[in-house]
Amino acid sequence: MLTTSERDQVEQSLLQALAFEGNPKSTIERIFGTKVALPIVSYVTSTQAPDIAAFTVKACLESRWTLDPSMLQVLLEYLITYRGAGELKDILPRVVKRIDPNPSPYDATWLADDLPFFDRRDFRKQVQCLIDHNTRPILQVSSVADSFGRTYSRHFLEHLEDHLPGSVKIVFVELGAGSSALYQVIDLLKDFQGQLGVEEDFPEQDGSAYPVTAAQWMLKRMMISPGPWLLVFDGFGQELNPEVSDTIGVLALRVPTGRYRHRIKLVLLDYPQPLPGLGHDVVREETLPLAASLTQDDLEPCLAAWNAERTRLGKRSLTVGELAKLADGILAQVPQTGKERLAMLNKKLRKLHEFPA
Repeated sequence: MLTTSERDQVEQSLLQALAFEGNPKSTIERIFGTKVALPIVSYVTSTQAPDIAAFTVKACLESRWTLDPSMLQVLLEYLITYRGAGELKDILPRVVKRIDPNPSPYDATWLADDLPFFDRRDFRKQVQCLIDHNTRPILQVSSVADSFGRTYSRHFLEHLEDHLPGSVKIVFVELGAGSSALYQVIDLLKDFQGQLGVEEDFPEQDGSAYPVTAAQWMLKRMMISPGPWLLVFDGFGQELNPEVSDTIGVLALRVPTGRYRHRIKLVLLDYPQPLPGLGHDVVREETLPLAASLTQDDLEPCLAAWNAERTRLGKRSLTVGELAKLADGILAQVPQTGKERLAMLNKKLRKLHEFPA
């Protein structure tokens, strides 16, 4: 939403506005309204203007465009109109139009520098809408025989956590293959708690109501920390203990409601189970593609990004025709279906650094 220098400008302008206030937190409430300001004024324990200004700008960036108008738009309008911060006037129209000046991490086709990400256009678009907009807060990814992409989906989400300006926080609750028979709700809670790094007693097991109690406990842990949050369940497409699937079902029902909708999004990777009571107005759906369906079009974004890096390093830039020929050559050397097709494509793309300069 803001470049680094623009963020410093906005933070400095807000600091100047708060510096002479007897109660800076009350000013934050006047700017945003009590409901929107509540997470800021309740979470920041400091009463010092620099701390409050820094956290407020951070909250605006984390909220991104989930509110209309966005928190950043509201803050800029206040600083420009009531505090005379004319230096921010050029930023406001871009924020109103929801234009982010930073390179979009959603467009990445290589992750962690050396991991090619076959161009899952639908998945990338779904994830961007999930994070940037306050509609349909659940993404359910299913699969069919010979599908691929669950691992890449996770890598892509981890990439976003590292690169999104709003510092989205992600919790991955993962269930290993073949371990579902012994996996209980308490194991789910332990996995969740370990990633949040909090020490707090788990809710007591209370019979048939335990899935509700467990889900509420998880939601509360996320709501008391600044978000936004992505809660990702990975590997839960197996046959589950009924209490575990019921807990996921309760989370799916609660996340789209009230205050949770603005702060928590739910991602279910390779999760074919139905979500009772939820429709297309709440759930985004994506099906993992087939390995056999990978074509030149899916490789070209990876090759284009690799070619741009070659050019940056002073190596010869390949033409569009040469890149298409290279993609065809790679596809001709790999199996037509199955996991071996993916493994071989991955290996050949990673070896592109050996391509002649």
